Amino acid sequence: MQSTKPPSPPSHLVALFFVVCIAAFLSLQFHLGAFRSDLGGDPDEAAHAVTALMVHDYLWLAPSTSPMAFANQYYATFPKVALGHYPPGYYLTAATALSLWCDPRALIVLQSLLIAALATASWLFARRWITSGDAWLALFPSLILLFQNEVVRVGCHVMADFQLALLVFAALWAWQNYLTRPSYRSSLAFGLFAAAAILTKGTAMGLAGVPILTLIMNRRWQDLTRLSWWAAALPVLIFAGPWMIFSVRFTQEGFMTHDPAAFLKDAIAYYRHTLPRFFGWPLLALLLGSIIRLLKDITHRTTDPVRITLWSGWLSIQILIMIVPSGLSPRYLLAGLLPATLLATIELQTLLRLFSKSHLPGTRQTQPPRVAFAAFALLTLFLTWRVEPKTVSGFSAAINRLLLENPSQKKVWLVASDPRGEGALIAASAFNTTDRTSDHLTLVRGSKALANSDWMGRDYIPKYQDASSLLNLLDSLKIDTAIVDLSVPTAAIRPHETDLRLALDQPHSGWHLAWTQPATRTSQSPPADLRIYQRTAQPPQP
Repeated sequence: MQSTKPPSPPSHLVALFFVVCIAAFLSLQFHLGAFRSDLGGDPDEAAHAVTALMVHDYLWLAPSTSPMAFANQYYATFPKVALGHYPPGYYLTAATALSLWCDPRALIVLQSLLIAALATASWLFARRWITSGDAWLALFPSLILLFQNEVVRVGCHVMADFQLALLVFAALWAWQNYLTRPSYRSSLAFGLFAAAAILTKGTAMGLAGVPILTLIMNRRWQDLTRLSWWAAALPVLIFAGPWMIFSVRFTQEGFMTHDPAAFLKDAIAYYRHTLPRFFGWPLLALLLGSIIRLLKDITHRTTDPVRITLWSGWLSIQILIMIVPSGLSPRYLLAGLLPATLLATIELQTLLRLFSKSHLPGTRQTQPPRVAFAAFALLTLFLTWRVEPKTVSGFSAAINRLLLENPSQKKVWLVASDPRGEGALIAASAFNTTDRTSDHLTLVRGSKALANSDWMGRDYIPKYQDASSLLNLLDSLKIDTAIVDLSVPTAAIRPHETDLRLALDQPHSGWHLAWTQPATRTSQSPPADLRIYQRTAQPPQP
């Protein structure tokens, strides 16, 4: 690496790179079925999509009304709104995309735009700070980023992780600039990007550890005397602080009821197996070499701002997702993927230079061979690639058929499935309903109406005693149509789903099986039925 920055590439070249990244990722999404599938590929996907649609509808249809009143009404109709459990940042971006094209596919295109922006940023950063301006060597982190298996999988779903990763990297770049040349501009830029990242997803609170870790690793105790160092916290306190205080009532349930020590133990076991599958052993080997070199540099007080910032960012995020009991998933590693890949790029470049013949006495130093970077990228991707197509179908078809039946009649539907199935049905209803702000359609989640549990599904208790009381519960809710999803995996079936189907199938239950709709969840599972039950008699009046 060099201490002086090479000239920036021309703007038209940057734009071309961005467009190529978009085209490449869109082709992957199309090939894997992202544009043809329903919104049920992940338990959180429908919640993100419906919440983005709610923000879109509020901005365009009811901006003068109370946001809380509108959100409560929207949730009563489409009970998959996640605002509160998740911050508003992603939903503002997604609502903008829906303003251009109010269709779920717009949110899939948004994923391509976000990952292309991150890949372009990684290319520019690598050119400037790692590969001495070599545009081809700087392609290595972008290639890993665009084609990494979890990136591609998440890119086929409506998720906030790409926006989080982009803002986290922007914050790290700003802080690296601060370490290189301390200024209020860089410090406040870090704070602004960190605040935006926190307002996208709470995982970004790990960025609070970046200034502290870089201070310790770099032994720059004099930074504590600079007001500019402390100024980094101001944007976070001003912009993200109020939301963090407001959202405590929504998020504390999961945190307060889970033993942090037990979660840490589970997280260590989980990520011990997940990290090799996520990064691949070649990349992990480079990261191991990188941290050994970093410890050596710290000992000799020869630390580099780029390596220190990237390691501080990766470690801060990783530590947070292992101590905060918010679940375990490989996609939580996405925010740290680019910092880790850039660190691996630095290490690979260093190793290749050590073994290069150009370092022999009397020879001219050259860049490491580009073919070695390409081969390493292909090896890493080959060892980790295992992305299944997204083949969620049947849920939208069932909803569209129901919407065509008696369009002017007020409807109350019960959807009984796991979070993925309920979400797919609710999202399909929201996006295919012409008038979402009226009360002509109401959806009721079976997991909420027929049972009690916390927001993570724990402490499950049915609300009924037998089939008769279950049917009476449907009467009290004025349900006229019940959708029972038989595609739920056996291990995920809850008692109320089975009990509901058996109760509705009873003679003289007042219900009949109107029709069935084949539904699929994965390319590996055979189709199963969505059973649509309708009343044969009106519920008794209270």
